[in-house]
Parts: sequence; C-alpha cells; structure tokens
Amino acid sequence: MRKQAVTSNGISGGNSGNNGSGGRSSSKQQQQQQSTTFKSSSPNNNNQNNHQNNYNNQNQNQTDQEEEFSEVCSEIEKLLSEINKATLSIQKSTNTILGTIKDTHEHRESLSVIIKKSSQKVENLSNLIIKLEHYEKLFKNLNLQKKKIEKLKNQMDQILQEYKKQTTNCLKVQKETLQQFQKNQEYLKYQSSENSSLLNNSYNGNKYQLQDEQLDNEIEFNTKILIEREKDIIEVENSIREINGIFKELHFLTIQQGEDLDLIEDRIEETSYRIEQGKENIVKAEKHSKIGRNLFCILLLIFLALGAAIAIVLIVLKVVGII
Repeated sequence: MRKQAVTSNGISGGNSGNNGSGGRSSSKQQQQQQSTTFKSSSPNNNNQNNHQNNYNNQNQNQTDQEEEFSEVCSEIEKLLSEINKATLSIQKSTNTILGTIKDTHEHRESLSVIIKKSSQKVENLSNLIIKLEHYEKLFKNLNLQKKKIEKLKNQMDQILQEYKKQTTNCLKVQKETLQQFQKNQEYLKYQSSENSSLLNNSYNGNKYQLQDEQLDNEIEFNTKILIEREKDIIEVENSIREINGIFKELHFLTIQQGEDLDLIEDRIEETSYRIEQGKENIVKAEKHSKIGRNLFCILLLIFLALGAAIAIVLIVLKVVGII
C-alpha cells in the first residue's frame, strides 16, 4: 500500500510537473506570437505615421504661405493708400498753389520731399509686387487668392498711373512758372538799365537812384529764388526719372509674367496633344494587335484543317490498301 501510494504520488507529481512546463511553454509561444504580430504590424504603423507627418507638414507649409501672403497684401494696400494720398496732395498743390503768391521756396521743398518719399514707396511696392508674382503662381488654382491678387494689381495700376500723371503735371507747372519768373527777371534787369541811363541824364538823380537800388535788390532776391526753383525742379525731375525706371521694371515684370503664362499654356496644350496622340497610337496598336491575332488564328485553323484532311486521306488510302 505504501509503495502504491508513493508510486501514485510520484505519478501525480510528475503530471503536475508536466503541466507546469506545458503552461510555461504555451505562455512563451503566445508572447512570441504577440511580438511577431507587433513586428509585422510596425511597418504599417510607420507608414501611417510618415503619411500623417507629411500631411501635417503640408498643412503647416500652406498655413505659413497663406499668412505670408496676407502680410504682403496688407503691406501693398498700405503703400497704395499712402501713394494715393500723396497723389491728391501733389494735385492740390499743383492746381492751387504753384504760380501764386503762396508759391514759396518752403512750399516747393515740402512738395519735393513728398515726391521723394512717394518714389521710395513706389520702389518698395515694386519689390512686393515681385513677391506677389510668386504667390500668383503658387495659388494659381485657388480662386480666393487669385481674386485678391487681381484686385491688388488693378488698384496698383490705377493708383500708380495717376501718381505718374500728377507728378509729371507738377513738374510741367513748375517749369512754366520758372520760365515766367525768368521773363520777369529779364524785364527787371532791363528796367534797371533804363533807370541807370535816366540817372545819368536827369536832374532827379536821387529819385532814379532809389528806384535803381530797389530794382537791384529785387533782382538779387529773385535770382536766389530762381536758383532755388531750378534746384527744386531738378530734384523733382530726378524723382520722376526714378519713378519711370520703376514703372519700366513693373511693366517688364508684367510682360514676363504674361510670357510665362503663355509658355505654361503652350506646354499644357503640347502635353494634352501628346496625350491624345498617345491614346490614338494605343488604339491603333490594339487594332493592329487584334488583326494580327485574328490572322494568326485563321492561319492556324487552315493548317489544322489541311493537316486533318491529309491525315484522313492517308487513313483512307491505307484502308483501301493503296499504301
């Protein structure tokens, strides 16, 4: 009995030992399967993560570009508003002050400063237009941005053309008043010479001497004014010359942009033509291929028919005993 109990205990212990090792092996197998499953699924997760990162980067880049575009548009609108105000100021000065008693050297200096500052703003505007051309190509498929760019370009064209017109007219009026001033100066000099002759031939020498001194003083004063106005006109001419150079650059940019768009359209048309031509060639090739296959099948059937006919003839001749 004791031996049987020991034996039975030994057997039960062995079974429990086997069960324990079996449990451990099954848990190891499950862990290996889970790790294998994780490893097999990790490339897919990496691809998804990369795709998500690329998508996020694209969205961020687009957001940054839209913010930069908005800043450029705001700066252009600000410059256009300031240039438009300067244009109105120049127009008012030209129509109401130049050539009148209010036409002083100080006023012409302030007018020259306005034109200089406005010319600098036009130059800054031209640099922003280059950026705007970049965004126009970048947002060529976005209607909202395209409308914004088109609106700004129309405003820019109208305001700059009016600015150029008013500055040119201002320079013209200044030159006309200068010419009139020069004529007055010549008349004063002539009058001064007449007074000098009268002074030598008249008994009223003191009277004509006083008039002559007054004319000399007026001629000297007007000469200074004449020199100042000539300088003012030269400064305005230089500013207008700079403006004309900027306008030429902007005109060149517009032409270049049009040529680029024409080139893009030509490339698109050429690509579309080649695609259509490729489709036609594919259709023709398929037709030729079908014809070739059909011809091959017909020839194969003919050869098979001939072979069958020859075989039948040989069999008949063999049966008859000729062969």
